[in-house]
Amino acid sequence: MKVSRSIFVKFQKLIVSASIYGAIGFSCKTPGNQGAVLQEAGAGKNAYTELNSSIITMGTEGLQGDMCTGMVERAARYKQSRIMFVPTLYWVAAPDESVDYYCIDRTPCTPADRAQIANLKSKMQQCFQKAIDANLSIAITPHLDDGLSQGRWRNLLNFDPLKKHKGFSYSEAILYPLVDALKAVAKPDTKIYFGLQGEMSATIFRHPKSWQTVAADIKKRFTTGEQAVLAGHIKIGVSTNFNKL
Repeated sequence: MKVSRSIFVKFQKLIVSASIYGAIGFSCKTPGNQGAVLQEAGAGKNAYTELNSSIITMGTEGLQGDMCTGMVERAARYKQSRIMFVPTLYWVAAPDESVDYYCIDRTPCTPADRAQIANLKSKMQQCFQKAIDANLSIAITPHLDDGLSQGRWRNLLNFDPLKKHKGFSYSEAILYPLVDALKAVAKPDTKIYFGLQGEMSATIFRHPKSWQTVAADIKKRFTTGEQAVLAGHIKIGVSTNFNKL
C-alpha cells in the first residue's frame, strides 16, 4: 500500500504517540524504589526506568466483581507512577471485511446498545477510581477483537471511526464510555495518555482525516464541561501495529 507524504505529515503528532506508548509499556520501580539502575554514560547519575503494569479487560465480562479493581490494587503495590488499561471490545465483520457492527461483549456478540455502553462506562469507572485513589497516571489503549473468533486481525481492519454501524460509530460505542468513565473520577491534574486505538494501522492510514477529527473530539470531551481535566495533562495519540502497517 502506498501512503502519500502528506498523510504522514498530517499525522506526525499522532503517530509519534506510538513511541509514547512504547515508553509506557516499558516503564517500573520495584517496592522501595530498588529497581534496576541504569548508569548514564559520562553523566555519573543513576536513572530509573519504570516497568508499568497493564490491565487487560475483555468486554464487561472482565470487569465483574473485583477482577479489574483487584488487578489495580496489586499493581499499585509496586510503587509505579502510571498504569495502562487495555479495554478490549469487539467487532463483527461485514461481507466486505469492514465493520458490520461493534459489540461490548463476545458472548453473545450482539450490536452495542445504549444500555450496554452505559454498563461499560459504569464498570470501567469503578476500575479507574481505584487507580486514581492510588495517585496513578492513566494510560488507555483500547483494542478490538474479532467478535466471532474467526481469526480476523485487527491490524487489517479498514473502518472509518466516524461512520455508524447499526446505530453507533467507533467513537460512540468504544471511546466515549471510556472517556466519560475516566473523566468522572479523574482529578483536574491527573496525567492521561489516551490511545484512540491499539495495534490498528489500516484504519489510520486509510482514514486519516477522520482520526484527526476523533482526536480533537476526544480532547474536547476531556477538557470541557463538568469535571474537566486540564488540557496540558492529556496526551492523545494512536497506536500502530509494531510489525506491519
